Amino acid sequence: MKLNYCVISLIIILLITTCKKDFNTHELEIKTDNLVIYTTDYFINSGLVETAIAIFEDRFECNVLLHSFKESYDLLQHLIFEKDNPQADIILGILSPHLDAALRSNAFISYEPENIRNINNRHLITDRRNRLIPFSYNYYAFVYDTEIINAPPKTFGALQSSEWDDKIIMFDPEVTAIGLSALEWSLAIFGERGFEQFWGSLKNSILSISTDWASSYIAFHSGHAPMILGYVTNPVYHSIVEGTNHFSAFIPLEGTLKEIEYAGILTGSENIFLARRFMDFIISAEFQNRIPEMLWKFPVIQSSDTPQIFSDIVIPDNRLTQSVHDRKLIQNRDWIEIWKSIMAKD
Repeated sequence: MKLNYCVISLIIILLITTCKKDFNTHELEIKTDNLVIYTTDYFINSGLVETAIAIFEDRFECNVLLHSFKESYDLLQHLIFEKDNPQADIILGILSPHLDAALRSNAFISYEPENIRNINNRHLITDRRNRLIPFSYNYYAFVYDTEIINAPPKTFGALQSSEWDDKIIMFDPEVTAIGLSALEWSLAIFGERGFEQFWGSLKNSILSISTDWASSYIAFHSGHAPMILGYVTNPVYHSIVEGTNHFSAFIPLEGTLKEIEYAGILTGSENIFLARRFMDFIISAEFQNRIPEMLWKFPVIQSSDTPQIFSDIVIPDNRLTQSVHDRKLIQNRDWIEIWKSIMAKD
């Protein structure tokens, strides 16, 4: 009887384990026709929808429904607004300046894409729980028109010279990722004591402070200003798409920051199967090979299809990005409010 009891107990345990496994597998395999993604205007207008996203739809016989927001900040605000009842499966386009706030929302599930080990730089993976996965990155630089500026400044100190009065378009750190990065950038270089002095001196060089990257870059391109805070790849776009070479970019000798772009699966997603397959897809060669000449950024996996002109871009070796990711400076005080008060002074 004792032996029979043990055998019966073992059978019951096996049945429970098998049923539990089948239930979980069934949950993962549930498919619906629609995958809802919140993303940015920049992604929508990149051409990736008509190419890469179309491949995904055909492969999984589904519809990818894209809802567009102006930029990373707007994605973040909507994420916080909907965090208790998300209406999407995936958010695509959160930028590194907003990473911490996005993770604090507790709106993402952990998922490690099947090919995450192909990411060429482990420093790009800044969330150890894999709630937000990097799929592209870039470096900040000052972009200028060489037909107006023959000899650009080489340092942040030189940018404060009266020679550059009313020549630079900058961005509001309260509502733009690139503006917040500029604030963090200056803190990493000048520290808490030099931060206020830097912005107080730079103020005269700033022609305008924008709340929108796209419209401001159009203004720069049309000659409204000879210099704008941008990215090292902006001149590559002009060279390949427009065939023009009179736009260039410089990184101050103090160094630059890396801007990383992330995607993640939202808690409460009704389509976990497709959401996971999509996260696998954006780290695949099919998607990554299109990033350089559509998003005009660097892919996170190495590709022989990346144009040589991207490889020719020289990025100074520095630790500024890591110091900003540590967030020690940015957490001490409300630096945005301090920045606003500096900019408001006559």
